[in-house]
Amino acid sequence: MSPLEAAVLGLYFLTLVILAVFGLHRYVMVYLYYRNERQRARPVPLPERLPRVTVQLPLYNEMYVVERLVDSVTRIRYPKELLEIQVLDDSSDETCAIAQAAVERHRAQGFDIHYIHRDDRRGFKAGALDEGLRAARGEFVLIFDADFVAPPEILESSSSTAGATAPAASSTSTARRASGGARPSSTPAAGSTTRSRRTWTCPTARR
Repeated sequence: MSPLEAAVLGLYFLTLVILAVFGLHRYVMVYLYYRNERQRARPVPLPERLPRVTVQLPLYNEMYVVERLVDSVTRIRYPKELLEIQVLDDSSDETCAIAQAAVERHRAQGFDIHYIHRDDRRGFKAGALDEGLRAARGEFVLIFDADFVAPPEILESSSSTAGATAPAASSTSTARRASGGARPSSTPAAGSTTRSRRTWTCPTARR
């Protein structure tokens, strides 16, 4: 047998071994499926006390998507009295009027929704979020980009773990500055200490 024939034969048997392992893996997966077929994942029950959530919507000249964004947030399945919505608008075009109209329309329906406009874009998007955070009353903060469509069940699926931890893939720790700037009367004063809250960021767009 020549070296070339031996090499071809070795490659052939190696291929057979790989295919055999692959086929065995499939049989193992089928076995595990039937063994655990009845052990289906079940939703975790919601906590007895739901946290208050602030939804922040930072905008800048998003006239074509702002109304869709606000409408999707108001369709989130969560108690109205525990959901605060902040429209943080730094726009310089027709977005301002569209956003204000959407806010007024949903406020008339009983939503706790606020329109915050800045003429000075200091800090850009981060500055707008910080401005809203100073007045936010939620224990958790949920941030949506302008081109995001909020799924109605997003808080239902997250609230079961809200008491312990926010979703690990997107949670960041945000400190609320308690001193510096006026505080609304409805927000309890925190003295000179800092109050921590968890922020959920949803940057993925669904058009």
